[in-house]
Amino acid sequence: MRSFVILFAIFFIYQTEAYSAPAQPQFINNPIKQKPTDLTGLTRLRFLTTTDFSPFNYINTQGQLTGYNIELARALCRELKLDNICQIEALPWDELQKALDKGEGEAIIAGLTPSKNNRQTYSFSRPYLKFPARFIALNAVRSDTKITKKAFEKPVGILTNSKHAKVFAQYFPDIKTEGFDDREAMLKALQAQDIAAIFDDGLALSFMLENNDSNLCCHFIAEPYYAPQLAENQMTIAVSTHNQRLTRAFNYALAALEKNGTLNEIYMRHFPVSFY
Repeated sequence: MRSFVILFAIFFIYQTEAYSAPAQPQFINNPIKQKPTDLTGLTRLRFLTTTDFSPFNYINTQGQLTGYNIELARALCRELKLDNICQIEALPWDELQKALDKGEGEAIIAGLTPSKNNRQTYSFSRPYLKFPARFIALNAVRSDTKITKKAFEKPVGILTNSKHAKVFAQYFPDIKTEGFDDREAMLKALQAQDIAAIFDDGLALSFMLENNDSNLCCHFIAEPYYAPQLAENQMTIAVSTHNQRLTRAFNYALAALEKNGTLNEIYMRHFPVSFY
């Protein structure tokens, strides 16, 4: 998952037709109706993260650890009333799992993929952020365009041999595509009107729309697509399997933060171009 996330700067939210107010997504589907988990005896809640995963966890210009995940960790601690024992420690990516395994932390909040192999070793919270596949097109194209085999006169741009290319082939077999080796080339082709749209990871596309190179040319169209093949494209919190009561506590707190609007506030601060 980390491969498609690159360092980027948060720019001003442009008040144009292409940048309408961010959507208000539902982060926690079917919120859990349960009482708070009893965490009696817990003497420390240390989140392990990294410093090189912007905008999720990174060092800002003041030299402070910040980002979406950092704000979320602190919000979880407040919701669970654990501020007095809550800590956040940043380590190199390849040291996170070793540190958790040795008991040097209680949870990893850094984008560790909840893959089949990882689930054999760790317990994962419910996803607090998912990355759907999306279409972008030039601003002249209606945002509510229905994607049918007659929707576009020109091909749709995809990244060659990517997961999203395979999803597109399955979902839209009657729509022609043109493959590209990188997103920069796709954007240039869209701006030149050589292709009708781009289909790719929603998070990566939101960065593209916000980048100066886009010249505010484009916007999201149609709906988000949550294909099973993209199920690992999500953010969760990893906990050792022997500490699953902490997973239950996180699930409860995430649902509470969803309900009181905190999750959406954090999301909008770090993703002014909503990918939902």
